[in-house]
Amino acid sequence: MAPIVLRKGRSVALLAVGVGLLAASLRYAETLAYMVSHRQQTFQWMQWVPEQDSPLIPVLRANFRDALPVGAIVPSLKRWLVPLGIQPGNTLFGHSVCSDEINHGPEDVTREMIRYWGNVFPLGGIGGAPFVGKTGFGAFSGHVPDGGHIFILFGPHVGISPDGQVGLYHRKGQSKPSGACGALIGGYKMLSSGTRIAADDMNDIEEAWLCSKLAPHVENITAADNSMAELVKVAYHVIEEEILRITHTRFGNGNLVLLGGIQINMPEPYQDHFLPMHFSVNGAGKPQVDLLKVFFGDF
Repeated sequence: MAPIVLRKGRSVALLAVGVGLLAASLRYAETLAYMVSHRQQTFQWMQWVPEQDSPLIPVLRANFRDALPVGAIVPSLKRWLVPLGIQPGNTLFGHSVCSDEINHGPEDVTREMIRYWGNVFPLGGIGGAPFVGKTGFGAFSGHVPDGGHIFILFGPHVGISPDGQVGLYHRKGQSKPSGACGALIGGYKMLSSGTRIAADDMNDIEEAWLCSKLAPHVENITAADNSMAELVKVAYHVIEEEILRITHTRFGNGNLVLLGGIQINMPEPYQDHFLPMHFSVNGAGKPQVDLLKVFFGDF
């Protein structure tokens, strides 16, 4: 192949273009950093997130860096879904989240979603896995309004204690923090000790399923800098895989919207947080639209 030869004038022009693009990129990065900083300050002023000198801040940054307070989630959704015609009245809402009561309080992401979308079809059980399976999704999708859409929130949860311990949550009425998510932690501890629930134990089938999915990851979880944070991240990917396996778009000409992430149960007085890890719009015969970046100011 002949070498490409650039004349002096063309080289200077290309260099100028490159410098201009670099400068534009730096300005964008600076603007984005400012927006993120300003947003964080607003959240702190509203007491949605911990103050900068709180011991919780380094814990969140180290383990769940992009987590947002629950109050910021629905506005971000509306901004991008409403122009697509996906809104209350024509959209059926379902969630696959853990049964733990601390995930269903008045200011939790599940309640925020119910307030926006309306009624909910629960798809999940302990740990947040979609135990309704293909049959359950089939029943759920059969309830979609004519020409309408489905929106599913899914993922596991993890607590953080007032002093910043991941995997613990101080529940009301208890003298000290207890495990959250208890189902995931219990399964991990059993597997670490070399025991597990029998796969055919119909009296504990949900925990048996969780153990079977966590088992291949026990060594990596144990070796992680923060085992409880790693445990919930592993659980998220297990749950996402199952959600993608049981859902489909054969319910009509509407869209299937999936929002996956990790619920973070924060100590009072702060809002619970949500770490978005999947946000997509899917339609039959249409390419998937990935909207995850809308939560991080990149659109």
